[in-house]
Amino acid sequence: VASLVGLVCIEIFGYRSETARDYAGNLGIAFQLTNIIRDVGEDARRGRIYLPLEDLRRFGYTESMLLKEKYDAAFVDLMKYQSARAHEYYSKALSFLAPADRRSLVAAEAMRLIYQRLLKEIELVSFSVFDRRVALSGFRKISLAFQAWGRGRLPL
Repeated sequence: VASLVGLVCIEIFGYRSETARDYAGNLGIAFQLTNIIRDVGEDARRGRIYLPLEDLRRFGYTESMLLKEKYDAAFVDLMKYQSARAHEYYSKALSFLAPADRRSLVAAEAMRLIYQRLLKEIELVSFSVFDRRVALSGFRKISLAFQAWGRGRLPL
């Protein structure tokens, strides 16, 4: 779903390079993974699990443990794995951003910087997402958006 949203967005933003589709698809997956990680606690309280069950099993963490919001080493390892996956998709996305598209995709780049920073903040609290919703301040989001805008305006 997230990849589809990204593909629709680039049609709105405009692009020149065909690699923009790969950029959007990978970025959408990275955003979705970041949202899943951030919202694990809220989702558990609603009886929802969006993490792959095979990944839970791989780390010895059960659905029941997640729904009971059990925070332990297995949970942290599971989250580190999910976080690494998200970082891979952010890197892949960036590798597909053509210089010719930097200006038109500045909004997507602002979102990338914001979501990557959010993921870093979640990592900094050791994935403690059951007792808090990790978020960035409005000021931090604006500064990251300006950073993306500035990068988009740099000469090619």
